[in-house]
Amino acid sequence: MKEMRTFTFPITLGSELAGTVAALGGGVSDLAPDDRVHGSTGALGAFAEFAVIARNAVAKIPGELDFGEAAALPVGVLTATAACKAGAVGRDTSVLIHAASGGAGTIAIQLARALGPKSPRWVRQATSSDSATLVPTTPSIEPSRTRPKSAISMSC
Repeated sequence: MKEMRTFTFPITLGSELAGTVAALGGGVSDLAPDDRVHGSTGALGAFAEFAVIARNAVAKIPGELDFGEAAALPVGVLTATAACKAGAVGRDTSVLIHAASGGAGTIAIQLARALGPKSPRWVRQATSSDSATLVPTTPSIEPSRTRPKSAISMSC
């Protein structure tokens, strides 16, 4: 890895994290010590007992999620959100999310549904034996004969 990256070794790997707030920097007023949070360091530093992270890179963990589930969300959520924003997903948008069995794909489906296309046509394709049960429950999809005003295609 030393030949591939210009990092100073040793380094602390990991980009996604979840835990409790130990201390706050100046100007942070919407979090408190012991709040449960999750977020992304961007590239390095999450696989540690403590991490220093910018306020805009963390969010409070919803009550029903444990730390493992919460730590798995940030990169998938950021990827799906960026794709939906880039495609301007809205009421007049057609959406195709190909191979949506991973984190970004399953989140993108939920975001696209929440953003409210008028006539959503959803495609979910199983990419492993674990997700094969998705296929029989997917309704058949009739091809559209009209061109949408805008469209987004995302391969996950």
